[in-house]
Amino acid sequence: WNNKVDSSGGGSNGGKHSTHRPQHGVPCATCNASNGSCVEPPTIAPSNLTGVMIGRACREHPAMFWDVDRYFYGEASNPCRNRREALEEYCLFLESCFPRRCCDGDARKSGRIPTPKVEMFTSGGCPICKEFYGGHDDGHDDVRSTAISTEERNVLFKEQAAKEKLTSATISRSLTPIRGLFFGVYGGKCFKTQCDKLAKDRRVRNCGPGYIVRKAMATIPAELLDAPFVKTEDLAEGDVPVHISPSGCHLKR
Repeated sequence: WNNKVDSSGGGSNGGKHSTHRPQHGVPCATCNASNGSCVEPPTIAPSNLTGVMIGRACREHPAMFWDVDRYFYGEASNPCRNRREALEEYCLFLESCFPRRCCDGDARKSGRIPTPKVEMFTSGGCPICKEFYGGHDDGHDDVRSTAISTEERNVLFKEQAAKEKLTSATISRSLTPIRGLFFGVYGGKCFKTQCDKLAKDRRVRNCGPGYIVRKAMATIPAELLDAPFVKTEDLAEGDVPVHISPSGCHLKR
């Protein structure tokens, strides 16, 4: 595409002093990036551009897309400023799509959306997930707590812990989009490791994928969670992600 910049500030003689920026296209000789990629925000899509293949990049390095809304689509700001905000929003999404199943006596499984509407016998979480959900309601209008004794509740918790209501496939699909959120961040590999470890733990599976993400977040230092994302134009040339391969999925040393 051919982007034009008017350096005269407008007016009838604007064309006299206008300068032409280098032409960009796909493949792009101007950007000279890997695989012919063009990293210039487009104002007019090139005529030969019919689609973009993202491939495994969205799975291995999802944070590379954090600035898309502002940089490519002209929004005033992006939805999230750091990884903590992104993960908090994703937890709320998971908790609405796949609510925890550790506190109900329903035998049906939650494998697809919409999940079964169930009646919880407590709104404060089970002995495992009460660290995040204890003392407050989840906010789901379709879930009602019933008044039972502490002893009865403990028996129910024990019974439900032995049942797989949230399937392993559901947990795996839910964690895939964010497992690589700390790609390239020194010290952030433990988040991916913790997600994988918790996903295999049958004791916490019914607490839901939202709980698993929150639990994994608790292992990450606050300075990594709260570190601001870097705007695209402020990235050093060597830090601009252009291609992700399985062999390149490692931490920077």
